[in-house]
Amino acid sequence: FAYYPVGSGNDFAKALSLPDLATTMANLLAGTSRELTIFVDSAGVLLNSLDLGFSAWVVNRAAHSVVKQMLNRLHLGKLTYILLAILSLFKNPVASVQIKKINGVLLEIKDVYFFSLANNTYFGGGIMIWPSSTVFDANLHLVYAKGKNFWQRVLILLTLVFKRHQSSPYLKHQVLVSGTSLTFFDGTLLSVDGEIIQEHQISLTAQKRKIYL
Repeated sequence: FAYYPVGSGNDFAKALSLPDLATTMANLLAGTSRELTIFVDSAGVLLNSLDLGFSAWVVNRAAHSVVKQMLNRLHLGKLTYILLAILSLFKNPVASVQIKKINGVLLEIKDVYFFSLANNTYFGGGIMIWPSSTVFDANLHLVYAKGKNFWQRVLILLTLVFKRHQSSPYLKHQVLVSGTSLTFFDGTLLSVDGEIIQEHQISLTAQKRKIYL
């Protein structure tokens, strides 16, 4: 496939340093491609990230925001996410999930403020999820943080903005692989590649694709 970014965030494009349209078309016509990994489930494809808690709440609120529509007309749509991120510090949107690893080990994460299962590097218009997460290997990077009080939530967001992931006492990180399954509680909002869905269970299987790059 070929990918041409036309959104306001373009996180997938940023992570891959995708070329301009003319170069992309030239690669397509020449057949110049590179192999990458995606993760699939009956609910769809995971290309960039699966998010709960903070990120899913922000995406859902932005999708129904009149302010975002107004800011988009001024080409300032990204400000919507900044404003909602600040609001989330007070609202404290949390989620719970049970993860079954490929070896059968269960990991239950309750009342988590930040949760991202990343197949790539960025989300939210260029905010880093994890520095080594990439579509060019078959690993999923699990990054999560509780954020039990207002100031912890502030520090979690600052950690993401200033890319202090590996030194943060709040962010937890694990590497997962194909065959990982997740079970969600009723009403849990999931953001998959920036789209809100609701599923009870997702089992992620790695597949190879080629992108004109």
